[in-house]
Amino acid sequence: MTPARRDLALWALAECRRPRELSARVQDLARAEGVRPPTVWKSMSEVIRADLEARREALRHRGYPPITPGTTVSIILPGPAVGQGRPRIMGGRAAGSGLSSEWGRFRAERAWLTLRALTPAVCVDACRLWITVCRPGARLVKPDLDNVLKLHLDALMGAGCILDDARCQSLTVEVQDGPEQVSVTLTAC
Repeated sequence: MTPARRDLALWALAECRRPRELSARVQDLARAEGVRPPTVWKSMSEVIRADLEARREALRHRGYPPITPGTTVSIILPGPAVGQGRPRIMGGRAAGSGLSSEWGRFRAERAWLTLRALTPAVCVDACRLWITVCRPGARLVKPDLDNVLKLHLDALMGAGCILDDARCQSLTVEVQDGPEQVSVTLTAC
């Protein structure tokens, strides 16, 4: 693991707002190191996973109880919406779900883990989830709203905020006019 890859991984989590910007920086670093971009991203994602696992472990030791029914918590992720990637079969081989979807899930998961560290009791069994995707002109062509929902459900489960996405009693995803961002609100039932 080179220091440049480690720095880029930490930047990708903390400051990067757009998947294309991340992709361009990964490609630049790959060119500079003389390797292929997937090699760079794979090593970067190891750093990101280690960061997320350390945060999860710190939270596990505190043993937070579930929040009371009716309590609402939310996060806002600036930047465009990212949807869960779907593996494709090409030439008999499965192609990955893509850098942007994995980065989007990591980013959302880290935001929820940070919230759990600040607001200790954010772990629910049954819940309602409301996702608002803001875009100028309220247009959303890509990604599909169902893919945006799946990415955020996976992030919530990865962060330990919900125990099982099958226990969600209500799921709402909407598109609104405004600066590009994704707002996710979780209400305990």
